[in-house]
Amino acid sequence: MSNGQEVEDQNQTVDTTPVFPVADYITLRPIIGVEQGQTPDLIALDATIKSGQIKVGLDALKAKGVRGRAASTYPNVFYGPGLVNEKGNLARLEYTPEIDAATVLGNMKPSDRIRWANEVKRATAIYGSSDPDILKLNGEAFTSKDENAMQLFLQIANSNQLTAMAMLEKLKTYSTVASSPGKAVQVSSPEDIGYYLNQASLRLTGKPITKAMADRMITQFQQRERQAAAQNVDAPNIQVASQSMISQAKPEQTAGYSVGKAIEIAFRALAGS
Repeated sequence: MSNGQEVEDQNQTVDTTPVFPVADYITLRPIIGVEQGQTPDLIALDATIKSGQIKVGLDALKAKGVRGRAASTYPNVFYGPGLVNEKGNLARLEYTPEIDAATVLGNMKPSDRIRWANEVKRATAIYGSSDPDILKLNGEAFTSKDENAMQLFLQIANSNQLTAMAMLEKLKTYSTVASSPGKAVQVSSPEDIGYYLNQASLRLTGKPITKAMADRMITQFQQRERQAAAQNVDAPNIQVASQSMISQAKPEQTAGYSVGKAIEIAFRALAGS
């Protein structure tokens, strides 16, 4: 391995079942490397890594109890409140949505703002029954409605540990579900529902939701949305429904570890603290 991180044989099959899953964004996340530079975001990221709030490589593995032979099976990873960009590099700290939304919109090119708004409208329930203000977004301004939409979008980006542009690329994998000819039903994306389910689970049980439990509840909630559309009634509220589903679930269905200090840091934006 190079620097104790890169796997010697990239084609080998690795069984990481006994340790924490790499794909679980609240534990370990694979990265290619760490972005370098002197921008404010990268300076803050570097300081956070040096402070130990974000751990990279072997330090991240040790923080999650992965040592010895198990550690040698992992690619480069990080652990903590960081975000990965489109290149696969750790690139910045989590967003503070109510502060960063205007900055993210302002830093986008008009064409990127329009692409973002159209994708968010198509692939998520963020805009609801309203539409983005394309004329404003195509200029040098944007409305409070679009800024509020960006705040929600940045919460979802945080929950995926992706930068805004990387999350925008991920939206391309989302689709709108059609129920009948000539009529499309916009159901909430799995990421939207999963975010509120995990937030409710942390609040009510002190534990993150398991993937199996989340998958089942996401399917249930989307079905409720389709039924509501078919009956021409209001769709269920995602936050209320999430709390209701979690409160009715059995405690043993949640993940089997407590939320420690590092998890609290990683979820500070999600918990609204």
